Amino acid sequence: MKLLNLSLLICFGMDLLTHIQGLEGDLIKGQVCLEAKPSRGQGLPLILIKDYSEQTNPIKAILFITKKNRTICANPEENWVKLAVQYLKRKAEKKNKSTVTTAATKVTTAKEE
Repeated sequence: MKLLNLSLLICFGMDLLTHIQGLEGDLIKGQVCLEAKPSRGQGLPLILIKDYSEQTNPIKAILFITKKNRTICANPEENWVKLAVQYLKRKAEKKNKSTVTTAATKVTTAKEE
């Protein structure tokens, strides 16, 4: 009987987790923040952050992905989190601009030949 109850509890938990993960389409690798505790000190150093994702369900949070592929949940209202998101957005824009510039250069070079 205990084994049956444990099995049902595991199945229910997996179903609930799948449902929660399905609420947010752009979550990184199916990670969901259930709690974003206030950070101690300055927060996560920018040099360690590789990417991020915004989450609205079940709580509002920012998921930072570190260079070692660890997921860190952060409160989007904290100053360091806002600064880190701005930094990552600017970094992505620069990367996109350089990709477009490189593609345009290749097209121009091909036309000249």
